[in-house]
Amino acid sequence: AAVTATAGAWPVDSQGTYAHLGCTWLGRLVQAGLRGDPRTLFFSAAGDARDYDYAAVVSDTMAWAVDLDDVINALVVAREDVLMVLCDHMIYQFTGDPAAGGKQDVVDKAIGAAWDAWCIGPGNIIYFYGNVGGIWALAPGGAPPRRISQQIEERLNNSVNLNDSKVSLAWNHAHQCLEVWVTPYEPLENGVKYLWEERTNAWWPEEYSRKEHAPLSVAIIDGPSSDDRFVLVGGRDGYI
Repeated sequence: AAVTATAGAWPVDSQGTYAHLGCTWLGRLVQAGLRGDPRTLFFSAAGDARDYDYAAVVSDTMAWAVDLDDVINALVVAREDVLMVLCDHMIYQFTGDPAAGGKQDVVDKAIGAAWDAWCIGPGNIIYFYGNVGGIWALAPGGAPPRRISQQIEERLNNSVNLNDSKVSLAWNHAHQCLEVWVTPYEPLENGVKYLWEERTNAWWPEEYSRKEHAPLSVAIIDGPSSDDRFVLVGGRDGYI
């Protein structure tokens, strides 16, 4: 069934496609990634995720929409008051509520991120696969990202074709390392996992013994007990 708004119109493009990216931030539902409108950020009204009335009486809680200069590829809540927007060739930082005097800054005009290929590690550091290749680390606050994958750059970038591969990242708190998966959509091709240990700045690759185990999705579980802290990996075979 179609999603309906309590006020205004739910974000949808001319083909009837809904947003493919979303997060909650400062009491708002933030959406992006419409195929027919890939550069627009849609903020619901504060406290009502279904209110998109942009013509409402001006207030600090009203719905808000922002047109950016680049295609949006990821939404990352870096801190309670900071939303990082990773685009195809740019990075934006939103600080504070946009309807209540918040700021919108361009962090980088040359480096962007692949589609939804990111994770957050200790210290709110954002790790992502870049539009120019390589793995990058970005600290909220306005400083540009820094490349951390120089040691494996040739092998990593040779294994990634974003037209036919999925790149996934996760920070493994138990092993204190960044994990990067490159999984071809073609089931006959094997995937590769790269691990980066921050303490030694060391990278090493791993290949799967069975091609169907290469993941197309990953998720961090960080429960209260030691048995509840792990990385869930969803393989191409449909198993977790």
